[in-house]
Amino acid sequence: MKRSFIIFFLIFAFNLNAQQGDPLIADDIIVVKVGTKNLPEKQNARINQVEILDEILKIKQIKGYKQPFKGSSNKNTRVRSNHILSSFYYLKLDKGSSPDSLINELNKMEGIEYAEPFYLMKPLYTPNDPEADPSTGKQKYLETINAYQAWSHEQGDNNVYVGVLDTGVDMDHPDLTGNIKINEDDPVNGIDDDGDGLVDNYRGYDFSNDDNEPEADKSSHGTSVTGIGFSVTDNNYGFAGVGFNTKFVPYKIFTSQSNFFYRGYEAMIFAAENGCKVLNLSWGAPSARSKYVEEIINYIVLELDVVVVAAAGNTNGEYDFYPASYTNVLSVGSTNYNDEKANFASYSPYIDVMAPGKSIFVTANNDFKYYSQGTSLSTAMVSATAALIRARYPDLTALQVMERIRVTADDIYHIEANKPYKGKLGHGRLNVARALLDYTTPSLRMIDLKYYSKLGNYAFYDDTLSIETTISNLLSTSSDAKAVIKSNSPYVTIIDSVFNIGNLNSNEWKNNNNSPFKIYIDPTTPPGQQLRFTLHFSDNDYAASQPFDIFTEPSFFEIEGKNLKLTVGSSGTLAFDSDSLRNGIGLVYNDTLISRSLGLFYFHSSDSADNSFLTIEKPIHNKDFQATKYLKK
Repeated sequence: MKRSFIIFFLIFAFNLNAQQGDPLIADDIIVVKVGTKNLPEKQNARINQVEILDEILKIKQIKGYKQPFKGSSNKNTRVRSNHILSSFYYLKLDKGSSPDSLINELNKMEGIEYAEPFYLMKPLYTPNDPEADPSTGKQKYLETINAYQAWSHEQGDNNVYVGVLDTGVDMDHPDLTGNIKINEDDPVNGIDDDGDGLVDNYRGYDFSNDDNEPEADKSSHGTSVTGIGFSVTDNNYGFAGVGFNTKFVPYKIFTSQSNFFYRGYEAMIFAAENGCKVLNLSWGAPSARSKYVEEIINYIVLELDVVVVAAAGNTNGEYDFYPASYTNVLSVGSTNYNDEKANFASYSPYIDVMAPGKSIFVTANNDFKYYSQGTSLSTAMVSATAALIRARYPDLTALQVMERIRVTADDIYHIEANKPYKGKLGHGRLNVARALLDYTTPSLRMIDLKYYSKLGNYAFYDDTLSIETTISNLLSTSSDAKAVIKSNSPYVTIIDSVFNIGNLNSNEWKNNNNSPFKIYIDPTTPPGQQLRFTLHFSDNDYAASQPFDIFTEPSFFEIEGKNLKLTVGSSGTLAFDSDSLRNGIGLVYNDTLISRSLGLFYFHSSDSADNSFLTIEKPIHNKDFQATKYLKK
């Protein structure tokens, strides 16, 4: 009997509801970056942005937009019409809209470089029951981090001040008010005297409520963090701040009504452009990686030369918290007084340094004192240390300051309780004195990464990758440096693992382009698989490591011919690879989306299969097809 089969497409064009995942995202805001980098003239670029925004507003669920980073007359500002920050916009959504669906729609539009969720940050703070006895000698962490020896050499500079971006601070606290950085150029008179765009920011600013009183009226979190780092010291009262004479500027970025994260990134830009040499970010969220925030971080650190220190998380597990896990942020985890990982603390290869965070005696609003815990508190110790280094070595760059803190930390991996976390507790526990006084330790860091295979700049299963890296030395000269690539992934086999760097002076770099690392990706590797690698650096007594990730290509890609474009998935999916419309471009003709959902049908003499919709009312695909082998480009 002759057998035959028929395959055809069934086209529908209605929206599917996206599911909100972890981490939490705002349901009324989307971040977009409007692309103008290929336009020759500033004026044309501006006109083009307006046209693109007009097209965006034609989308029914989008009811407006806001440009978060507008230029000011302040001499330090870098927000020009052709600067990267001028390309960012917040889109305001109608109530009940699906951010995921809109993000996919926006990412297909011309002129949109990317659209992504606005991730919701939280203060990283885990308070214990209050301890009412405020007797002296309870700041045990000062001895642990070797602060007393450090203060014999450096006590900070009033002109080096730290931006504390948090829930605000008790502005009348007797042990804090004396260290608030005063902006003499903008007295409280209802006028923006210094022309920085804020009115009367005489003692910091409340960005979340848009007023000049960054008072901690909802949570004591900011007061406690500030007290650890920047209490007035040597005044016969209360606490000694790790930063000693270091001043701080309070910027409130959590609202009084709901403690909701609001305008935090605008505050970061403002603080960095207006004199803060260090930013303390004792907040974050797991897995909330954002291109938007990473570009802001890179601008602050690499262009404005400001140190950024962030908390690595209070969830006992292996989590990459953001913003702490970005490349140019100093990520801080927590230890107890035995130099063991604190039982509440997150661990990750992206942590740079640990500091005490368990049973820390803190101050709070109204000069209340108690024991608390959290990586937020550890972060304040490290931020204050960065300020001391900037006071002592004003010519060091932000990256060099962060590296001094990282490479001079005390090794804690020999401690039995820490052995399961090898490589995931940073370089060790903070040592303030060593960070100030070490003159011999190099700092080798990968500053650029490229990889390719015989198929191009892709990472597919059953393929060999060449990995090119550029290594820079940020501190003292290295004489016989070497980098070795390793991976614990079951899907990776290392073929060529060594880069002999040799001598490398301070601020010099070398690459291995002539003899790149080589690795083989196993045939069983799933698409979209995270492959984690670690570069291990060594040079005589120096040893350090740096993680990085490569992801295998997804199970779908675009095909096109003449005027038609279509996303095809390995399991027979068409238009989009998932029901949520997250993966793909749909069916596009002449650059116009004509369908979001297609069905593939198979008819045989004895059976049939399809991945069409289950019902019209519930547009979720059947899953009759499975991939026997994943697609490659």
